Amino acid sequence: MVRAYVLITATAGKALEVVNALKGQHGVLQADAITGEYESRPPTSLASAA
Repeated sequence: MVRAYVLITATAGKALEVVNALKGQHGVLQADAITGEYESRPPTSLASAA
């Protein structure tokens, strides 16, 4: 199974609408809304490999 994490920037208050739209797409097994600030640098394990 392939797993992918996709960052989608949505209008405030629309995150659940985006999740519900994604869940209806062929091949999408799971979609979650995660809101708030995010860290844009790679995890330590990836940064040290570069």
